[in-house]
Amino acid sequence: MADQSSASAFAKDTYSLDAGYANLRGQFRYAKDSDTVAGVYTENSQIERQLVLVKNTSGGALPTGAALQFDTAWGQNVKKAVSGGHIRGYVPPVINGSASGTIPDQAYFWMVKVGPTKVLKSTTNVAVDDLIEVSSTSGQVKSSAGTGYPGVLGGSFIAADSSGNSVLVRAYANCQW
Repeated sequence: MADQSSASAFAKDTYSLDAGYANLRGQFRYAKDSDTVAGVYTENSQIERQLVLVKNTSGGALPTGAALQFDTAWGQNVKKAVSGGHIRGYVPPVINGSASGTIPDQAYFWMVKVGPTKVLKSTTNVAVDDLIEVSSTSGQVKSSAGTGYPGVLGGSFIAADSSGNSVLVRAYANCQW
């Protein structure tokens, strides 16, 4: 049997509303640490991202970089992570085919589970190497002292930000099942 761990249902930086992908949820894929800003493709590092095919069942659109938790089907359906919840992955930093940069409700997409990505930071300041946990705003993350339950943490920041705004900040995702 051929290795299915990196089989591609569709592009890693897009989504699909085709219900035919329902049986592929939970499939893993690996992708380069890349980004597209203003139409310019950039490879940021040689570290690969580990992606998982999931479905947005949140009832609304998911913005790029949003922290995610499992919804009704563990390991298959996701919604925005809530304060105190476990971060299971992040919406990719680029969503091609979406003018608003969001994943629509009921769409299938490749969630970033492990590796460098951009995460939606809350208004609090962050420093390099700060651990990540969900903020009081669903889907956004903040720095953590790391004193809570370890499963809540979803990686650490690669870049610092003190803008005081909810923005995308580069981080290393390390989301456990």
